[in-house]
Amino acid sequence: MTRLFSTLPCKLIKPGILLALPLLVPACLFPVLSSCTVGSDYQGPPELHLADSFAEAGAKVSDSLTPMAGKSWWQKLGDRNLDHLVDEALQHNHDIAIAGQRILEARALRKQAAASLAPRLGTNLALSRINPKGSSGTSLSSPGLLDLPFDNPTTIWQGGFEAGWEIDIFGGKRREIRGAKAREEATAANAEGVRLAVAAEVTEAYFSLASLHEQRTLILAQIDSQEEQVKDLGRRRKAGAVSQLDLKRAIGRLETTRAGVSELEAGITAQTQRIALVLGKQAGELETQNIDLSRAHLPEHLPMTQTGLPAGLLHRRPDLRKIERDVAAAAEDVGVAVASFYPSFRIGGGPSATVASFGDLFNASRFFWQFGPSIEWNPFTGGANRAALDAANARQKATLIGYEKAVLSAVSEVETQLASLRAETRRLAALQRAETALNDAVTQVRTTQAAGASSFLDVLIEEERLREIQLSSVQSKARLMVTWILLHKALGGSSPVAR
Repeated sequence: MTRLFSTLPCKLIKPGILLALPLLVPACLFPVLSSCTVGSDYQGPPELHLADSFAEAGAKVSDSLTPMAGKSWWQKLGDRNLDHLVDEALQHNHDIAIAGQRILEARALRKQAAASLAPRLGTNLALSRINPKGSSGTSLSSPGLLDLPFDNPTTIWQGGFEAGWEIDIFGGKRREIRGAKAREEATAANAEGVRLAVAAEVTEAYFSLASLHEQRTLILAQIDSQEEQVKDLGRRRKAGAVSQLDLKRAIGRLETTRAGVSELEAGITAQTQRIALVLGKQAGELETQNIDLSRAHLPEHLPMTQTGLPAGLLHRRPDLRKIERDVAAAAEDVGVAVASFYPSFRIGGGPSATVASFGDLFNASRFFWQFGPSIEWNPFTGGANRAALDAANARQKATLIGYEKAVLSAVSEVETQLASLRAETRRLAALQRAETALNDAVTQVRTTQAAGASSFLDVLIEEERLREIQLSSVQSKARLMVTWILLHKALGGSSPVAR
């Protein structure tokens, strides 16, 4: 390292001017020196050739509820109980709290990087034992600074102040700041993605729970009906009107239906625990805080889903914005690695003194001022600088590849959910038509059985088919609801622009 200093006695120059000089010079030179930055500047994410529209964009559910401006995607369902749950989750979820702390961390790191461009002022104080004679008996002195007026070993004090500033001529520090800023923005985008995931998790669990409640209600009603049938068959069996086989079949169907309730109860408990976890609470706290999950119900209609353009995902999806900011940060890291090949420059100085008595440190006449530039350059590092640059280039290329993959995956995810939405919509429509037909069939077979034209077995078979179709319809509604939620998550959660 080369250091060029001018050294003058304190009494020749006003201390205030000298102390401020290392701070004033950078301020004057910064606009000129900061115009040079080595390395290539980040030009934005690579241009990807995406389709003009989604292939499955025609898939949509009933438009009885149209999108409402100013509403979050889950609020368009018009379920206040759900709105309350999502608000609770966004306020108390642990993952969101962790993501918030990550933002604060990234912000602090960005400020830390920015501080490297600011001038610095420091002080030092040292105590040492010195021998004024060498091994040959020759006296030692410090020309221009201190002539030691003693012959025997003694204790000396050294102290002073130094103000300095590293001139970022080649832009390495500025690139570190830009990289830290990009990482802060990536962290903020990630936090937004966590909020989107939490809202989707609560909404999905809520409607899964609603589906289980409806299935349980349906089965309990069927159990009541079947219990009445068993009692009626028991009376008619005593009268000899029906066979023992018909009675046993009715009892078997009743017990089979009852067995399904236990499975549903376990599912309800699991979904309740899931919601409590996302809300950052214990399941027992939900009831004490007036969170009534028994009111959950599946909506009769779903709002239209406008997909927008595939390219719009780059702006709407938080995960894509995050990885794009990671690409920007990686590009700045390459510039930092390039700047390490160049020398660094520093301007600084301040008063210092070396005295034999601690009290002399408070004597201004014993201080000398030194100030000037210094240059530090390490051109021979055994290949370390080149290795660091190669590593930075590899990281940047890997991040670019990851970005392209993430975009294609996002488009594929939307296409998949759109196709699933279309398929489940058609399946539900078919199930509803089947349910209507089987309702009529059950009515007819009961009429013919009462007239003696059909056996009780025919009634049991048709009622069993109807029960299966009804349960399938409720399950299909739940799958349709989940697909609708996942589609909004894949679209970034925001309301896209209509095509």
